[in-house]
Amino acid sequence: MAKPAKFKDLNFKLAVLEQLMYREKLLPAFDVKEFIKERGTKVSTKYDYKPVPGVLKYFRDYEIPAGLLEKVEKLDQGYHTIYHQIIPYWDGEGDEFNITSTEDLQLVPNLKSIVLLYDREQKMAGEFTAKGIAARYL
Repeated sequence: MAKPAKFKDLNFKLAVLEQLMYREKLLPAFDVKEFIKERGTKVSTKYDYKPVPGVLKYFRDYEIPAGLLEKVEKLDQGYHTIYHQIIPYWDGEGDEFNITSTEDLQLVPNLKSIVLLYDREQKMAGEFTAKGIAARYL
């Protein structure tokens, strides 16, 4: 049995999970309201611009089957479903979900393109392009 993939950049993993859970529906979709309800907490999803407690850990610990990682051919951070599971009222303006590394490319060997959230340094698109991945910003 293959070892679970270990992502170094959580935001890259979140982009992969977005693709597999919400775009291609190859994994069960996470629902923050159900997550809160199952825990029987009195926690609300109204966290302004802060992560709902426990959600980032859930995604950090989520084991993606290697066979599904091979199916990932594109990533698009323009879809915000996963980000709104973490921060329900996220406005897309912060940099908390920016991908900061290309190290995890080996985990998605068939990736061909990526659309990135804007990063201030404007370096990530160039780094992905240099590794043979078509990359652009939203």
